[in-house]
Amino acid sequence: MDETNLAEIIERVGIRWQDPDYQPRRRAMEATLEADNRFTAEAIIFAINQQARQLRADALLAWTGSDSVQQPVPVVVINPGNVPFAELQDFLAVTLTGHTYTGKMSARSPYLLQAFVDDLIEHGARVNVELSTTLQPLMSDNALIASGSDPTISTLSRMAEEAGIPPRRILVRGHRFSAAVLGGNEVAGVLERLAEDILLHEGLGCRNVAVVWAPRDAAPDALLDAMARFRAVFPAHPDTAGGLKMQIAYYRAADLAHAYADDSSFLISRGGPEAQRPGHVRWTEYDSLANVRRWLTETRERIQVVAVSPRVELGLDTVEVPAVALGDTQRPPLGWKQGQTDVVSFLRSL
Repeated sequence: MDETNLAEIIERVGIRWQDPDYQPRRRAMEATLEADNRFTAEAIIFAINQQARQLRADALLAWTGSDSVQQPVPVVVINPGNVPFAELQDFLAVTLTGHTYTGKMSARSPYLLQAFVDDLIEHGARVNVELSTTLQPLMSDNALIASGSDPTISTLSRMAEEAGIPPRRILVRGHRFSAAVLGGNEVAGVLERLAEDILLHEGLGCRNVAVVWAPRDAAPDALLDAMARFRAVFPAHPDTAGGLKMQIAYYRAADLAHAYADDSSFLISRGGPEAQRPGHVRWTEYDSLANVRRWLTETRERIQVVAVSPRVELGLDTVEVPAVALGDTQRPPLGWKQGQTDVVSFLRSL
């Protein structure tokens, strides 16, 4: 199918998916909420709307190109299912470049992409797509795109090697997290957007802020208040609070500096810049931005993005980590580079 026509169909379907009462979207969302995951209705709505609004034909073609590859390859895509509808980006990249998409869907979230693909086909799209929650044996003529935990990526890389897939046809993305750097004078509205960066999707995504750097004389009270206000609009999944209660009890018993929500839906602790479990953010103090710059440089292979205010960004301008505004980590553009890898360049090199 001509890529321009496919992009136009994707745009039309994307417009329909912005309607919360659109039946394919509603049914997929209801099924997703019944699955074994940590998704909430509010987070799914956010994720669908955030992506569907970007599905303009001109933007899609500017990202992926307007012509198909000369020799299509069967591309196997392993989807981790930790963030709702996150699998859409790889699907769009594979199909719009003309390859065949074989998606291994997580049992935690198999419904949203399937419903979107069915809708595309219903509206006339001709796409080579197969979706399953079972991973089929890899073949030597496959290409592989995989995202997941470091142990999962290690296993999949070994499987690809054993199947005879050459390294140039393998794109893998292991565990990453994001960070934020405060200047100490952020207003309440900015901190509320940072709360979204931290807590949306229960802290499970690579774009979730897990470490907040702040000047040594700054206090986390205003951020705590902002996080509480965010949770009033985006309630936590019950499993998030359950998973944090033991950590809260440990910090209390050990008399370590920490603060937490009354319902245990989030936890902040003071300490070194180390990512904690989802829902637990680390508050790390700095005396100089040089300390932060050094840490970002040393840790860049594990960091997805760093969220900063404009004034702070000037002090970090030599760091090789993508910087975004506070409050923008969960609102990436179509072509954002997961794991700092360019999926379109990879697909066009096959």
